[in-house]
Amino acid sequence: MIQGAKETLERLDSQGHEIVILTARFDDLNSVTRNWLQKKGIPYSRLIQSKQGEKHLAEVDLDLVVEDDLEDAIGWSKKVRNILVYDHPWNQSFNVKGLIKRVHSWNDIFEEVQQLKAAR
Repeated sequence: MIQGAKETLERLDSQGHEIVILTARFDDLNSVTRNWLQKKGIPYSRLIQSKQGEKHLAEVDLDLVVEDDLEDAIGWSKKVRNILVYDHPWNQSFNVKGLIKRVHSWNDIFEEVQQLKAAR
């Protein structure tokens, strides 16, 4: 688990945010994923599993997406106004400046959510 993920998700959950986890995993890993989330105490409202590069096709209405896959991030940008790309070595091949915002920690994510909430 990425440092700060659980704590940030708990803070967002306590503020009343709906947390939807979209993951690109094989369908037969659904129960493994749910068990891991429960074991780690990760709060969420819904878990949606999809194929790699197709998460953005999910039938879900979101205000903000945190993504680490550039293909999905670009797909989400057509549906969701606020896209955060969690910085990883595998997603640095595309300059996302202006299209989506790159974040480097879960604290960055929390701060972005707070700024969006304040701007409403």
